[in-house]
Amino acid sequence: MLYVSDAFPGRVYKLSLDGKVLGMLGESGKELKQFGWIHEIACPSENVLYVAELLNWRVQKLILNPKGHGEHAAHGKKAKHS
Repeated sequence: MLYVSDAFPGRVYKLSLDGKVLGMLGESGKELKQFGWIHEIACPSENVLYVAELLNWRVQKLILNPKGHGEHAAHGKKAKHS
C-alpha cells in the first residue's frame, strides 16, 4: 500500500503497489480533513497519516478506519505548535 498526494486540490490517494487507486481523502480548504497545498506526508503505521501543509501552516494527524468505511472515515486533528 502506498499513500501519495497532490498539492491542489489537496487530496491524499491510497494506491496499491501496482498503481490502482484504492481510496481518496480530502479537498482544498482550512478545516479538518481539508488541505492547503500538501507538502509532506508520513505514514508511521498502516492506519495513521501525518499530512503537512504549506498554506495552512499545520500538520494534521489522520487516523484511518480500515474496516470497510473507506478513507472518508478518517479522524483528523491539528498538531500543536511548540
